[in-house]
Amino acid sequence: MRYDRYEIKMGTDGKRYTTPENTAKPDVYNPLKESSEMVLEALNVGILTMNRSSEDAAEKAILAFVTHYGLLDLMTALPTMPSFMDYKAVYLPKNHFIREEAMETEDYLALFYPFDKLDMVKRGVESNWNVAGDRTMIALTMTFTDEPMAKNMNFQREYAEPYDWVAQQFKNWAFTLTASILYYNDYDSIDEDTRNLYRKAMAAFGGIAPSYHIELLDKPTIYWDFHSLLLGIQMMFSFMLVDDAKQNFNLDIAVIGLIKQNFSCFVWGKRHVLIHSLYPPGSLPLLYRHYTDSCTGRCETRNWPGCGSLPSPAGKQVCAPFNGTIVQCTDTMHAVGLSSKDGLEVLIHVGVDTVDMAGKGFRCHVKEGQKVCLGDPLITYDLDEIQAAGHSNAIAVVVTNSDKFSGVAEVASGIKVLQATR
Repeated sequence: MRYDRYEIKMGTDGKRYTTPENTAKPDVYNPLKESSEMVLEALNVGILTMNRSSEDAAEKAILAFVTHYGLLDLMTALPTMPSFMDYKAVYLPKNHFIREEAMETEDYLALFYPFDKLDMVKRGVESNWNVAGDRTMIALTMTFTDEPMAKNMNFQREYAEPYDWVAQQFKNWAFTLTASILYYNDYDSIDEDTRNLYRKAMAAFGGIAPSYHIELLDKPTIYWDFHSLLLGIQMMFSFMLVDDAKQNFNLDIAVIGLIKQNFSCFVWGKRHVLIHSLYPPGSLPLLYRHYTDSCTGRCETRNWPGCGSLPSPAGKQVCAPFNGTIVQCTDTMHAVGLSSKDGLEVLIHVGVDTVDMAGKGFRCHVKEGQKVCLGDPLITYDLDEIQAAGHSNAIAVVVTNSDKFSGVAEVASGIKVLQATR
């Protein structure tokens, strides 16, 4: 369940909450159909917050995610079971938000309804909940009448989640990713005590288990109950990390979002190579179908399959998006090409028509054949010089060997992902 508009609102308790706007309209959808993009966006938001970006940028990123996919359904994710309304109290396993092992149901619900209280009466294991006055909410309640009462409740417009909890959950996912990558990337260079610290850190960010039952369909089938969006993301992310049949991380060029660079690379198995920007969603324009000719350096509008976004740079330096080898350096120092050991070839071109500047305002830090690591400086450029020459300072990122892939396209709205599929 998602609404078309959300806001961050201050409660009387002095805490901020993420909640649908008063006139927001609900939309029922299947998030698992967008699971890959959803997980990537969640990781991107988490990486953004871990990078200590401005609070305004973090809020925009979180609201963009929530508007696209809905709130995390923390109310049904945290208890031992989503049907907690059928019990005398709410029982909670260890989590990062609530210390109590059990809470009175009314007290627990109050955490998620800080503005408008539900018309609900609780007597022991009996619960009575009334929805009146809002035809949309009444219709929504009737649509999910077969679901646990609590799950139906968190679809209501009055439902809210503490903003700090939501932000922390995104950070937890990003931490899990980076800890996993760093553990295997540094495995040979760290001692056993350090490895144990990594393992303990991963254990501290353990996931929430879904409930399931057996459905008698055409054959006995395990039916998983993803009773919250949080759990759906958690499970899909877990599969991406550990399922060898679907993905096998090449850790040399995986995303390490803690670095403060404009571009990173995320590899998902042997089929998917993702290049994406760590800029906040919606903060940069997308200029589609621009092709940078590797010989002339000129950008032309062309429907070329390996095209990427052309974001305006935030800094004055382009750094390596992954571990690889430099395969091309232009004499005018405005562009550099590099390849990964997985066979991905990328051209990074600073500015549009900047070949005309003959190197003025540019400094190249690498040479052909040089090995580079994620985050190594490639090109330093002078924005004032580029603008004084009358050129755009957009940076093009192009997959130059797109013919080796069955498709190259932009996916995952909001985070500017270029996906190359073998």
